[in-house]
Amino acid sequence: MNLRLRITCLSSLLFCSLIATAQWSTATLSIGRTQLAGASANGIAVFAGGIGFISQPPGVFDQYNVNTNAWTSGNFSPARCKLSAVSCGSYLLFAGGANDWILSDYDNVNIYNTTQNTWSVANALSAARSYTAGASAGSKAVFAGGESGMFGLYFNNADVYDTLTQTWSQSALSAARSRLAAAGSGTKILFAGGKNAGSTFNTVDIYDVIGNSWSTDSLSIARSGLCGVASGNKIYFAGGVTALNQPSNRIDVYDVTTGTWSIDSLSQARQRIAAASVDNLVFFAGGCNAGGTTAYTTVDILNTATGTWSVANLSNARQEAAATAIGNRFIIAGGAGSSGAPTPSVEIYTVTSTGLIQTQENERLTVYPNPVIGSATVELLHNTSGTGRIELIDCTGRLVLQDRVSSGQTNYTLKTETLPKGLYTLGFYPSDGEVLKRRIVVE
Repeated sequence: MNLRLRITCLSSLLFCSLIATAQWSTATLSIGRTQLAGASANGIAVFAGGIGFISQPPGVFDQYNVNTNAWTSGNFSPARCKLSAVSCGSYLLFAGGANDWILSDYDNVNIYNTTQNTWSVANALSAARSYTAGASAGSKAVFAGGESGMFGLYFNNADVYDTLTQTWSQSALSAARSRLAAAGSGTKILFAGGKNAGSTFNTVDIYDVIGNSWSTDSLSIARSGLCGVASGNKIYFAGGVTALNQPSNRIDVYDVTTGTWSIDSLSQARQRIAAASVDNLVFFAGGCNAGGTTAYTTVDILNTATGTWSVANLSNARQEAAATAIGNRFIIAGGAGSSGAPTPSVEIYTVTSTGLIQTQENERLTVYPNPVIGSATVELLHNTSGTGRIELIDCTGRLVLQDRVSSGQTNYTLKTETLPKGLYTLGFYPSDGEVLKRRIVVE
């Protein structure tokens, strides 16, 4: 499957289209499993842990070498699921987890040295727990929060590993919670959202790896089961389930340089998303509804260089999968479908080339004027056959306009007289092709 992303930017008073050509390929894990974890460094991606068709986790990891394009597998002990993974320098760390078969939680951290091709394991966490969140910045990797499902406990523990000194230290989040998300950029690591027995949180704990200090901030919406991913100087917290047990399409974006927040939205509200970034592309793949009874194939792809979105689809719907980025590849592995059955499927999105074309001729969704004052013309050059629909979503994720597009219609008049000023996402959903989106400003 080939996916062509065309993105319009204004440069030196000329429109130019940035074209990124990519293709999907597939592979297979040694054992189908869900609730696994993945991380990558030095051209090596590892997917470890997880649980298969029975409630006893298989003790296995699968490893992909981007230079040889080869997959291998090995033993992973102790066998467990619901663990978290972090890449920090040349190290891959897999921490915590649970084994529902024997009603156990783990404080183990398995560390893979990608330079020396060696594994070690230690009882390194300050408390045995699952559903932690992990991320790194600089030389430090942090695993925070978590729960013991067997005992109904929630944790605020934050365990910090310094890869330079190879030592552990302990700290704490501002609130005990699990099923939170984490990502790091620059000198900051953020832990966002989560829940405990009585609350769903909008809390964001920010760890400064240089000052070894903590501060707090807030998401725009409290939610758990969200994902976190960093690209450049920005951190994205996407999706999740709200306190009212509703899936969310909200993306909270934190700029580590300015310390400020902005808001964006996914094309589909969902939780348990697998996310990773490749260069300027950020992928939000799969996920499910609030109850976990419907898994999705949706992949939202953000080009951070231009602020534009595209949507692709996985071959297999999946939730609680693991994702990582290696070289020019986004890899999503494992997970479970709507039935809850785990899959061995691996899907790989490879960005094969980029280039600049000084033209608008091939642009399939343009809006002019932009910013919009009163009304604008939307050109739908992609709508060669079939019907479609236009949607407009405001910066809070609320649908403010939805309209049908006739078969073959290539122009649409967008009326904005009644809309508040601000940033909006315009989406075109054709019946016979890929979804296209553009950001517009209403004045």
